[in-house]
Amino acid sequence: MSLIATYIVVLIYICLLAKKIILKMFNQNLKYLRKALGFTQEAMAQALGITRTLYKDYEYGSTPSLDLLMKMADYFSVSLDEMIRIDLQKRGELKVIASPSMLPPSQYLKTLVITVDEKQNEFIQYVPLKAKAGYLSGYADPAFVGQLPSFRLPYLPVGTYRAFEISGDSMPPLDSGSVVIGRYIENFNYIKNLHTYIILTRDEGVVYKRLIYKPKEQKIICISDNAHYPPYSIKAQEVMEIWGYACHIDFRGSETAQKYLLKEWVEKLAVEEFA
Repeated sequence: MSLIATYIVVLIYICLLAKKIILKMFNQNLKYLRKALGFTQEAMAQALGITRTLYKDYEYGSTPSLDLLMKMADYFSVSLDEMIRIDLQKRGELKVIASPSMLPPSQYLKTLVITVDEKQNEFIQYVPLKAKAGYLSGYADPAFVGQLPSFRLPYLPVGTYRAFEISGDSMPPLDSGSVVIGRYIENFNYIKNLHTYIILTRDEGVVYKRLIYKPKEQKIICISDNAHYPPYSIKAQEVMEIWGYACHIDFRGSETAQKYLLKEWVEKLAVEEFA
């Protein structure tokens, strides 16, 4: 074999090897990013506008078109170079949140603002009653969310959580002053009918109700456990955030006792104690 022929064979081998390495990195990153968002393959395929079978192939060795690759990178808010060359799982500073421009408005909620420590561990922001009005206008403002009291709780499943102080008597046995800790729901299809949720809407603000999602009508039925409050419906497009019930803290006794216990609870769960 001539020197030129040998050179060509070696060059082809290097190109094929590089392609194999790049493809393996892409497949690995795609799977990692999907799991980081908490999406199933079906949900991810739907968000990208492709079939589940085709999407599955991309996680296990197939190469997408350039247009689809760019769409994926845009969805995950990473560059093309990062998508195919960098091991994103080893990049601790990366916080995966889907780009709002890629979320189908009929199914997905808005991009969520969160706060994290230097190790990328998420805090739980606490929204007291006095901050509810401000939360309606500031829920998407990093400065507002960042100044809310924050803490962590052990043993919660993986997810993003927020704590809300509730008011009224529509959801017994919880009283006014109880704190409901909810897990963020990014997709309307993840709503489990008749389960309880904290929901943020333009007209109602922050409320705690049982929900029934009507996908064909694009509306949500809100139901109180107290029969004195009739159910009502809202349009899905009016919803800014939904948080699925994870746990709650109930403060019994006088209003003064509630305030004291709440203050003591927040202090015990102060961020510096969990850092």
